[in-house]
Amino acid sequence: MKLKRHNSPPMKTTVSLIALSLTLGVYAEEATPGYNHKIPEKIMTPDTVETSIGTLEFFDGMPKPDTVDLLYSNLFRNRATETFLSGIPATSIEGLLEGMESLGADTSNKVVVFDKVMENEDGSVTLYFGPSAPAGKESNWIQTVPKKGWFTIPRLYGPLEPWFNKSWKPGEIELVK
Repeated sequence: MKLKRHNSPPMKTTVSLIALSLTLGVYAEEATPGYNHKIPEKIMTPDTVETSIGTLEFFDGMPKPDTVDLLYSNLFRNRATETFLSGIPATSIEGLLEGMESLGADTSNKVVVFDKVMENEDGSVTLYFGPSAPAGKESNWIQTVPKKGWFTIPRLYGPLEPWFNKSWKPGEIELVK
């Protein structure tokens, strides 16, 4: 078997060897012992991180057991809050249906018509929330379940300009004894 020899200019070979030795020299200076390489500090996981839920502690990028417990606790609380808030519309509808039923709309072909609520002298309307109606205020009363929480969500149909330019807002809810 005969090998063919390629003749390359000596200058080209010398430049290639110098470039290769410089590259290896630079690489050898940056490498760390073993299989590890230096990792820039700015991409390393810090040992502690301050957050709104507390201090998270890490060792070699892995969370410590207390940090894992804190994160799972926060995840559980967030999920519980989301579940509660997602259920509000359903409970609102159920409360609305129970209220309509108590006023006589106990089947699907019946409706409750509020022909007029009592207005105050200045033209405003006061609504009363509670398990029983105040005397003489039945038309402005919205029933609540005794010893249960409740909430209000204002819904405006065809709001006027004062709503949009924020010169009008609903009044605060006040406790009446």
